[in-house]
Formats: sequence, structure tokens, C-alpha cells
Amino acid sequence: MDDRTRDPLRSLVAALEGAGIALGTHPVAPDAGALRSPEPDERFRPEEVREALSRVGQVRRAYLREALEQGFPAEEMLTATSRIDLLVAAVGDDSFGHRRTAALVWPTLGRLLRGPLGRRPTAWLATAALLPRHPGTLRGVLRRTAGPDAPRPPAEAVDLRVLTLAPDRVLAAVLDAWSDDDLHQIGAAQDRSGRRAELVERGLRGGARPRREYVTWVRAVPGAASAETLVGLSGVLAGTLLEQDVAIRALRDVALRRRFAALLPPPDPSVDLIAALRGCAGAVEAEAVLVAALPDGAAPSWPPLVAAHADDPLPTHSVAALADRPGFPEALLDGLPYRPLAHAGNAGRPFALAALRRDDWTMPPMLWRAALTSLLCAGTLSVDEVLAAARPAVAVLEWALAAPPVGPPWHDPAAARKDLVRVALAEKVTALFAALPAVPPRNWPAIARLLPDFAGTVPDLLAVARA
Repeated sequence: MDDRTRDPLRSLVAALEGAGIALGTHPVAPDAGALRSPEPDERFRPEEVREALSRVGQVRRAYLREALEQGFPAEEMLTATSRIDLLVAAVGDDSFGHRRTAALVWPTLGRLLRGPLGRRPTAWLATAALLPRHPGTLRGVLRRTAGPDAPRPPAEAVDLRVLTLAPDRVLAAVLDAWSDDDLHQIGAAQDRSGRRAELVERGLRGGARPRREYVTWVRAVPGAASAETLVGLSGVLAGTLLEQDVAIRALRDVALRRRFAALLPPPDPSVDLIAALRGCAGAVEAEAVLVAALPDGAAPSWPPLVAAHADDPLPTHSVAALADRPGFPEALLDGLPYRPLAHAGNAGRPFALAALRRDDWTMPPMLWRAALTSLLCAGTLSVDEVLAAARPAVAVLEWALAAPPVGPPWHDPAAARKDLVRVALAEKVTALFAALPAVPPRNWPAIARLLPDFAGTVPDLLAVARA
């Protein structure tokens, strides 16, 4: 059987290239991190792993990581090794490329430590300083740190990977006891795993007082902070870059917006809704106005708002807040400083869906691809929703099929998300074209000739192909 009969997408790509539309080789979905199941004769025998643990300094780190991935118990690995320092160095690296293995190790270590260390901050600090450097067993570490006479180490000696295994109240006590200089020392150290941000989040949950140094720690992990953490730091955000991040995130996160709106003083009830929305400095302020005027998420009277917006457009952040109210009219997307899709990258789902329908898609594809990639990476929209609206079809096919993904291993979470979005697009497009009926024969050259001037979506193109 001809390869082109078996692979309709390959036939389409060939036809497109024949028509002067060079897409290159469409990407094949990479394995996004699933573990390969070794053949029976490839699996490590438990006795071999135990022997390796007795001389861990002579064993490749990759061997120990593979043993964990094959199912060797993390608890046995931690308790059986003769050198806990070397084992932690081998399997405890939770930088982005090794997080899968680290996720097997650190929770297990936390369970092993919580009993002996209890809720004693000094014991946890001593353990966090000693364990990654101790040239002996885990039991040897606890003999030196679990007792009442454990020394309190300097802050810069503490390994946050170990410390964040402690209960929230312990972390709160540790944070409150550290001086500003201690916090500065910790903040100056490298933190590839984002443990500083976790320390702040859980410490605040445990009752720690907010401090300005924490703002920098949280901001170092973009988008990772929960609404609870950001609200907890609200008193120290003024004038910081994190305050700007919150303002941007509030455009798409209605729950965060309402949490921060509740912290603002009540708006002046004598000012009418439209005038109040015009005077808002950001989405949080606009949400406070809406909550005061329309509690319980109720919809405003839309016709006066649409008329006022047509006369003099409302601020974009006020429109973003209005988009989460029932019955949001798409006409409010007209007259904004940029096209609706250009604003959609940082918007919430209702605004983004309205932008997909309202935009005329005449902006350069590079710009709307960037906005849609942001929405797909954030999970705001699905691939199906994007393909049902994005046009022209040739620009969508170029986006989905032109460049192969980088593939794992990834060294940055953002790069991984973008890569997987491209894979998902390619897989969906492949599936759509593969579903075209083979009889009557697919007329790929005709589709390719039609495509350069075809203004519709990929599903529109498929409808033509089926006709």
C-alpha cells in the first residue's frame, strides 16, 4: 500500500509543499516523561541495588535514579545506604530535569523524619543542615539532631529541601526566628527547585508574619504562588514587581481578583457604575466596584454599558472584570487599545472565548499564535476550542506542523508547556485529517491549491474536503 494512502497527513504536507507552502516534517509526539517499562532481563535485582547502596560513592547516579523508577522502595534506599550525603546528591536533585525521581525520595524522607523530629524547630534546622553533608547513615544523622541538645545552625547552612519537609507550624516558627540578614543570606543562594517559595507559602499557612523579603522569594517562581499566599503578603506588596504580577494575574483569575478586592475599602456608593469602572486603576479595583454594586456575581444591565463603551471605551481591565459576569456582550471587546486576541493572552476564559469569536483574525499570525499559546499553556482554552476558531487554516497548519518540538528532557517548565502545546496541536490536526474518508479519494492537490487563499478554519477546510 502506498505510504500516502496510509498517512493522509503526509499526503497533505506533500501537496502543500507542491503548492509552495513548505511546512517541513510534522512533529511526532515525544514521550512527555512516561517511564519506559524495562524488559524483565533489564530490571535491576534488589540484591544488586542493596549492594550498590553499601558503596554508593562508586555507583553512577543514573543507576540509582533508574532503580527508583523501576520500583525499588525509596524508604529502603534511604535507610539502607551507608552514605546519606551521597545518596541525596544522587537522587535528591529536584531541578526540572530530575523532578520525577526527586518526587519519589523527598516525601518518603519527610515521613521518616517527622516522627523523630516532631515539632521542634531546632531539631529540624539541625537536620536540614547536617543530612545533605553527613558521610554516614540516616540513623547517624538523627542520633545527632533529634535530641534536645541539637545545635542551631546558621541560616545559610540549612538545606531548604530538607527543611520544607517539616510541618507548617515549624516552618512558621523558623521564619519568624530568622533575622532580616538571615533571610537575605538565604535569598542570595541558588534555588532551582523553588523551595523558598514553598517555605513562604507553608510558613504563612502556619502563622508566620509576612515580611518584604518573601516577595522576592515568591516571585522567583512565576505563577506558582497560590491566592492564599499572595493575599497573605498583601501588606508588603506595595511598590514591588510582585504587585504588578498580581495585577496581571487578576485579569484572568476571578477568584484571586475577588480575594484582593475584599481587602480594598468600599467604593463610593454615590458614583454610578459606569463612572466608577472608568476610574478604576486595575482589575482588582474594578472587581471591588462590581462586587459592591452587583453581589453574588450578578450581571449588570448590559445595554447602558455597551452604549457607554461605544461612545468612550472602558479601560481594558474593567472589561476583563466584566467578562466574568453572565451574558457578557462581545461588543465590549470593540474599541480596546489592541485587537481582542492581543488582550486575550492574559485574560480569563470568558474573555478569551469572546475574543476568539469577535476578532477578525487579520493581525499577523505570529501575534495571535503567541496569545493562543499563552492560553493553551495556562489551560484557559483547549486545543479543540482554538482549532474551531483560529484562522486562516494555512496559518494554523503552519503553527501546528512546521517545526518539530524540542522534546524531553526539558530544563524549564515554560519550555515544556510550550512544547507539549505544539505536540497537542499536531496530534489533533493529524487526527482530524486522518479521519477524512478515503472513499471518495482525498483530493489533496485541490485542497492545497485552495488553502493559500482560504479564509476559514481547519474544520471549515475539512468540510470542503468532505464535499
